[in-house]
Amino acid sequence: MSSPSTSSGASAYAGLWPWLLFAITLIAAPLLSGTSIPVSALSQAAIAIVFAASYNLLYGQSGLLSFGHAVFMGLGGYATVHALQAIATAQLPVPLPLVPLAGAAFGGIAGLAFGWLSSRRGGTVFAMITMGFSELVVALTSVLLGFFGGDRGRSGDRTSALPVFGIDFAGEQQVYYLIAAWTLVAVVLMYLLTRTPLGRIARALRDNPERLPFVGYDASQVRWRMFTASSIFAGLAGGLYAINYEILTPQALGIETSASVLIMVVLGGASTFAGPILGAVFFTWLRLDVAHRTEAWQLYLGILFVGTVLFAPQGLSSVVQHFRSLAQQGRLALRLPFEFARGIALALLVAGTVLAVEAGWLLSQVKEKGAVLTLFGTSTDVRTAPVWLATALLLAAGAVLWHVASRKALDSDAAASGAVKAKS
Repeated sequence: MSSPSTSSGASAYAGLWPWLLFAITLIAAPLLSGTSIPVSALSQAAIAIVFAASYNLLYGQSGLLSFGHAVFMGLGGYATVHALQAIATAQLPVPLPLVPLAGAAFGGIAGLAFGWLSSRRGGTVFAMITMGFSELVVALTSVLLGFFGGDRGRSGDRTSALPVFGIDFAGEQQVYYLIAAWTLVAVVLMYLLTRTPLGRIARALRDNPERLPFVGYDASQVRWRMFTASSIFAGLAGGLYAINYEILTPQALGIETSASVLIMVVLGGASTFAGPILGAVFFTWLRLDVAHRTEAWQLYLGILFVGTVLFAPQGLSSVVQHFRSLAQQGRLALRLPFEFARGIALALLVAGTVLAVEAGWLLSQVKEKGAVLTLFGTSTDVRTAPVWLATALLLAAGAVLWHVASRKALDSDAAASGAVKAKS
């Protein structure tokens, strides 16, 4: 029999491997992707990971829906640009890896101030207040020109900072590894925050806010502290954004950016810590790769968002959890044929959706782009019946196959459960 110390040691090592995998992925990504994925896209994904994880401290951890989270990312970015300008003007001996801390500090200060008012109430009131703050700050960008620079924004030169071991961070790969290092540090710190008493109280606030005062905690104080913490990491994401692009415009503060981070978290799954990370990577791929292939990428995003909310509210992370649960229960081999059938059904549904979106999008622009749609290796006129018949068949076949496979999987689970009870 293993001793308790051996068991706890094994548990500790089991908890470390996801972090090792995450670190190795960040390090190896530019080397493994080659020319297929630009380094700039990897940098954007890493920044999105920090931004999404910071938002999940509010949404997933504390149950607070915010429509103004981009404000703290944007303010952190502006602070970082001003720091770069100050370094260049005064020739300050500050290394670039420390500059993102200016964004984190300014984002935290802004979160401390805004959170003092907005965190007094939760629910819908909190969401509306954050939206109001967002619009207020966006309006200030055309008033406080000395800080925001108007519509043109503010720019800085990252190479003006002090080189580190001869590295001036002029190249994209050098900048990526700086961003990746900060991403790893930020994600680890946010995870540790969720394991503190504050993080546990925040989850209690999310699950049962009415009960929290009865166990001796002030709900507004918990909201305020989590709001400030999330703002610090959002400001850090803004600092990394400023270093990557070397420019900040009012667009970074707007409601569209706040909506983007909400979509990342929902797609990935707010119920787990890793969910927003998956959602950030997936959203970045959708925005860069899919947007390059089709003009209707935002329509795909809307369909995907609505579908996730309705049919997979736990997001992409629920898929991983589903197969992990089956493996732990020893039912993975039994369920594999049905899961494979559901995978085929999902592929049919995706194909039907893509065909419907592309045909409908082209049909709305026939005068400008013609009516011939080239998709899946074939060309067809979107004004004819076959394309719409194929769409209906793909969607119907996918829906039927999904329903049958799901019913068979449930029947299999019931039979296995009955066999276990019969043996016992």
